[in-house]
Amino acid sequence: MGFLSLVNIPFLFPPTFIHNLSSKIFTWIENSSTIAEVKKIDEDIIKEYSKLCLFHNEKYNTYSLNIKNALLFIDINKDNPISLSEVADFVSLNPDYLSRLFKKEVGINFKDYIQKIKVDLAINYLENTNLKISEIAFKLDYCNIENFSKIFKKYQNVTPAKFKKNLEISNINKK
Repeated sequence: MGFLSLVNIPFLFPPTFIHNLSSKIFTWIENSSTIAEVKKIDEDIIKEYSKLCLFHNEKYNTYSLNIKNALLFIDINKDNPISLSEVADFVSLNPDYLSRLFKKEVGINFKDYIQKIKVDLAINYLENTNLKISEIAFKLDYCNIENFSKIFKKYQNVTPAKFKKNLEISNINKK
């Protein structure tokens, strides 16, 4: 079964979602400069498809279809700026209603959820790249490094600089 057969998924994903995912994969392929990068895209496509399947997993059965789609949209677009209005448009709900529904079903408000996702992504960058903290902050749409550090510390109890230093010490101790 090819990737494009995702269009025939029996559950209700808006066509714009499928289009956005296809565009993202096309961009990955287009920006690849080596055979190794192209081969890695296979793994990334499988990951993205797996994310789709997760929403049929028992873990997500407690969420309404609108919240499932909102969470999926956030997950797929987590490395881009994400606004409540954008997600509300995607799931065809009023932003205020989506905000209340999100808090009720997910147990955390939308803004805090996005911040947590961005911190998790920052941790991934810190652990797996040599990017500077300022570059990571910029990638995650934080124009102010102090604000990024404050939010990071809110969820990790340490600043990104301290987190990175702890990683370096941990890596030295492993050698």
